[in-house]
Amino acid sequence: MSKPNLIIIHGFLQSFSCFPKFIEDLKPHFNILLIDLPGYGKNNNTNINDIEQYLEFIYQEITSSYKLNINRKINLLGWSLGGNISILLANKYPEFFNKLFLLCSNPCFVKSNSNNYGMNKDIFLNFYNNIQSNIKKTSDKFLKLQLLGLDKDEFKKQYLNLKKFFESQKIPNIETLVFNLKLLNKDIRPILENINNEIYYILAEKDNLIPIEILEYFQDIKKDQDKLFIIPNATHVPMLTNKDMLQSYLFEFG
Repeated sequence: MSKPNLIIIHGFLQSFSCFPKFIEDLKPHFNILLIDLPGYGKNNNTNINDIEQYLEFIYQEITSSYKLNINRKINLLGWSLGGNISILLANKYPEFFNKLFLLCSNPCFVKSNSNNYGMNKDIFLNFYNNIQSNIKKTSDKFLKLQLLGLDKDEFKKQYLNLKKFFESQKIPNIETLVFNLKLLNKDIRPILENINNEIYYILAEKDNLIPIEILEYFQDIKKDQDKLFIIPNATHVPMLTNKDMLQSYLFEFG
């Protein structure tokens, strides 16, 4: 039997080149395609500021890949911002995508009057401004924020690992990052609630970006076939800090 297809979509600022061991361990189990979003990696010179064109570009990246068994539907693993993009893709191309694995992702990332499960708006706006004025300093703070919750020694170890891989990639330009943040500021809960895909919500217990309290919302909207997991003691980057447990979920349900 051929392996299932798994498209992996990265988050804000980081491609999955930051997590090579995680990807390598998945390869015996899946036909994997890593997507570089517009402005990242091999698509670093591609600037798209229209959401429909953005999704069409990603769709073309997927369909043009020779790695996939086109007779089988595509499963999507979206991390953080990549989870939001996965929801939008599944909505736009419902006949093409199968299961969605939404990893540390929030369909309404910024807190509002109708959303208690998000980042404080003032903190988000401060980050939005800082990334434009000092990308290097702000990106370093972002790396550290993803690891908060680890003990001191583990934090230092994982931060150095993450920083090494992060610095080996080309940082997207300001236009790309601003567009990404605008995507995160978009409330896509109505879209999530109306797609028919089988969805696996995977949260991290100590995530400082996606509050664990969002579990209540996911429980309210999940369909009978959907599943919800919390990775204990994990931060926003479980593919670095809790790789084995995260992979066990993917192996079981992929």
